[in-house]
Parts: sequence; C-alpha cells; structure tokens
Amino acid sequence: MAFDINVRSLSAWVYRVCVLCLTRSTRLHLGHTWIKFQQSAGGESATKAREGDFVETTDNLIFDVKGLVHPPDRIVAYLRYYPDKRGDRLRGIVRYSKVYELSKRERLLRKRWPQYLYYDETQGRELQGVPMDSIRALHTPQRRLSILMRSRKRGTLEKDAIELVNALVHGSGLPPERFGISGSLMLGLDDRKSDIDIMAYGVGTAKSVQKTLFTLLKNDKRFHRYGLSDLRVLHVRRGLQRAILFRDFVRQERRKALQGKFLGHDYFIRCVKDWPEITQRDGAALHGGLGECTVPGEVTEDKQSLLTPC
Repeated sequence: MAFDINVRSLSAWVYRVCVLCLTRSTRLHLGHTWIKFQQSAGGESATKAREGDFVETTDNLIFDVKGLVHPPDRIVAYLRYYPDKRGDRLRGIVRYSKVYELSKRERLLRKRWPQYLYYDETQGRELQGVPMDSIRALHTPQRRLSILMRSRKRGTLEKDAIELVNALVHGSGLPPERFGISGSLMLGLDDRKSDIDIMAYGVGTAKSVQKTLFTLLKNDKRFHRYGLSDLRVLHVRRGLQRAILFRDFVRQERRKALQGKFLGHDYFIRCVKDWPEITQRDGAALHGGLGECTVPGEVTEDKQSLLTPC
C-alpha cells in the first residue's frame, strides 16, 4: 500500500515521546503505591513508567505519562489535573480541574509551575516532565484494575468498567493481568460524564483485543460504534480541525474498534508494549526539526500499528 505523509499533519504527541531500555531494578515505596527504578548499563537511574500511568507530584499536580521509557532524572508526562478551588472534580477534600489542550497545559506550567518544563536533548525540543524528587506517587492501571476486581463496593462507572474488561477477557481468552484501568477512574476523579479508559498490554494482546472488539461490536448490544455527533466532539477534542478534514476523520475513525460506546459510556482502549517487548534506549538517537515536507512511502508491515506509541 502506497501513501503520502504530510509531516505537518502528524499528531503533536508523536514528538513528545522518550524511550529507554530497562534493566536491573530496585523499588522505592511511596505510600500505597510504588515507583520502580531501573539501573542502566551506564549506572544511572531511570524510572519504570509507561503510557497509561499517571504521576502525582508533591504539590498535588497529576500528569499522564507519555511514552514507554524516560530520562534518568525524570518521567516524561503531561499535566492533566491541577488543584483548583473552582474545579469540578473532587478527591477527598481537594478540588481539581482537568486540562485538555496542549497549549493550555504549557501555559499553566510556564506561569505557575515552570519546573515541569525542560529541554530534552534526545527530542531536540521542550517537553513536560516530572523530576524524580517531585514524585509523590506513580499510579498504574494494572494495580487499579486488580483492586477494583477484588472490591465489593463499586460505583456505576466502576461496575461497567469491570464488565467491559470481563467481556474482553472472555472474548479473547486473555488473562485479566493483560489489562488495566486508566484515566480519571484510576485516580478517583471520575464523574458521570467520564470515559472508560482501558489499557491492553502486549503486541499480541493488541491484535487479539481488536479482533474480539470487532465481534462484540457486531453481536453484543452493549457495544456501539461512534455516530457522527460523537465523532464531531472527538475531532475537536483532539485538536485536529486544522490537521485533517472532518470527512476524512470520519472515514478513518469509523473503521476503528478500540473506541466507541459501552453501556452508554465512551470507551477507549490503548494498546501498549509489555515490558519485555521494549527495546528502545533513551538517547540512542537524537531528533531535531529540519522543516516541513511531503514524502512518499510504502507500508511494508503493520505489526505495531495498534500500539501507543507505535
């Protein structure tokens, strides 16, 4: 299959990923969660965190982790929730606001918490990231799913999320350990409009989950594809109005099974490599912008096309 890529239209997230090879490890316990540190061949420490995890800081900010591996001194992650007396999300006695747009995240950090902005030599650009000494907790989807599956007290969204995971487990034959619950539901910051964010771990898992969902969307009345109104919201939420025409966006998104509606909730399933499958190394290649261009190309294989990051 041949194609043309307009570099300008690629998602900004592509450029905000750092990767690192993980080896020997030790653990640091922080309250009810733990952060796992890695020792690289060069002797420096690096944090074991991946896409779908969330980092909570000592000043109560919550960042979503980007990529699979990270620099020795910090986790690459982008601001998602921040304390706000007028916020509409409540956890304990602290109110939070959620921030979506990349530009707003950057503005907030630059004005109030500039220590979470840094220049990344590997990517050749400014990124957001949480320094090691600012980390209070690392929240992981697999641990949250394990806790919810054992819990007898669940809210409506929690019950529906477990029902969705069970549908995937039974349909694919995969063990529950291959899945996790991420997003606001993992953090206890969900509301009645919250999505169900599911993580699926492993290259083989991704293909199996996609195949299972195609079957469920066809035969299970609890699952539904997005309609036009849903896709309009998604087009704006992802900030793609200038990157892709809506009609092209619709044609692309309607083919997908990893997103849709389950029992009236939006669901999103992100597929991520399992730890043994990660072979990249931070700093192994340096990246820098040279300008915009359009290049011809040909897809030769798509084994990792379902993964985030691919």
